[in-house]
Amino acid sequence: MKKLLIILSVAAFFASCEKRHEEKECPVVNTESVPRAVLSSFNESHSNTVVISWFNKDNTGYVAYSKNATGNSVLTKYDNSGKFISEDVKGQNKCGKSKHEDDDDEGCECEVDDKH
Repeated sequence: MKKLLIILSVAAFFASCEKRHEEKECPVVNTESVPRAVLSSFNESHSNTVVISWFNKDNTGYVAYSKNATGNSVLTKYDNSGKFISEDVKGQNKCGKSKHEDDDDEGCECEVDDKH
């Protein structure tokens, strides 16, 4: 009986870990849905950059997916008021102490197609 209880406990532990690591994708939104402050902040710092797609990051901010001049994928995150949060260039974090949004333990993932 004790062995059965241990086996069930271990199975429950792994099942709960699996549920915690389920990934959900952030919804892609059209440019018209992105607040003006966010668009303005992005355009000020990325004047010659075309956004491939925008993501709504758990209703806490927006992420712009673009390509830089060398063709690398860039994810740039802003809060809802347009404040810069972080920028990730093809896996290299460019935001100082902040983590890349996809490193969050919780929240949605900004899935991008690098074929653009």
